Amino acid sequence: MAEMRKYDDSEILSHVDHTLLRPTATTADIDRIIDEGIKYRTASVCIPPSFVAHAAAYAKGRVKICTVIGFPNGYNTPAVKAFEAAEAIRNGADEVDMVINLAMVKDGCWDDVAADIRAVREVSRSRILKVIIECCLLTEEEKRMLCRIVSDSGADYIKTSTGFSTGGATFADIELFARHVRGIRIKAAGGIDLQLLGMGLNGHIGFNEPDDYFSKGTHCVNLTESTIEANKRFFASADDVPRQAYTMGVQTIMLARRIVLVVSGENKAETVREAFFGPVTPQVPASILQLHTDVSIVADEAALSKCGDLL
Repeated sequence: MAEMRKYDDSEILSHVDHTLLRPTATTADIDRIIDEGIKYRTASVCIPPSFVAHAAAYAKGRVKICTVIGFPNGYNTPAVKAFEAAEAIRNGADEVDMVINLAMVKDGCWDDVAADIRAVREVSRSRILKVIIECCLLTEEEKRMLCRIVSDSGADYIKTSTGFSTGGATFADIELFARHVRGIRIKAAGGIDLQLLGMGLNGHIGFNEPDDYFSKGTHCVNLTESTIEANKRFFASADDVPRQAYTMGVQTIMLARRIVLVVSGENKAETVREAFFGPVTPQVPASILQLHTDVSIVADEAALSKCGDLL
């Protein structure tokens, strides 16, 4: 039997691109992930192109700066992608992650796909180039064809996903890449296999509080008084309970392949009924889970006490 290799945290982190591509990211957010990348010695920090010049000056070579090209949909023309890449490199990018044009793939225009990648490779010879193919939107045959095209393109990596589509990396995709790529490395990105959630008295999941709309990516939220009250038991006094928290957004939660929600207590019984048998509304954030294809709810009798007529 082959011996399983053990990896320590530092070795794992040395292969991780610490990423922040949220549209609302601020300069302070970028500085924070650079500090984290330096502290934990990640492979790079991956940030939006508009922040590259600032990031390069702030990092001062202590961590590699990666940015994205044609992100996230890949619709830009090859000339525009090449310009984006050249500008990013002038601004200090060490690595570029480009997104292929999926319309070309679906039309079977393989020569155009190859030319699209070559246009970026030509202006980034001195930098690492990763080619994102968005596996979740491709057939198995399309993935195999792209393995060959990316292998022949001169790129350094083939990458599974943007993290902004309907799914991320899967073991099956990585196995397929391993069988079909030649001379390039593989980068897995995006995707949550299992999301384990609790639910608050007001129906919040994560710290996504009731609102007028469902949130998207990871973000900072102001906690409601009911959430603060529910969490004060973990602190010496109510004054010590944080008034804000960072949380994964509802959109990111919904992209998980499977969700398990655990809820208990009679004080949540009415919310359980509203969340899972009422309308889908951001006023009850957990109600969005009705639209997920693989959700399991683990609840005690008390939490289900107002759902007897519906079960």
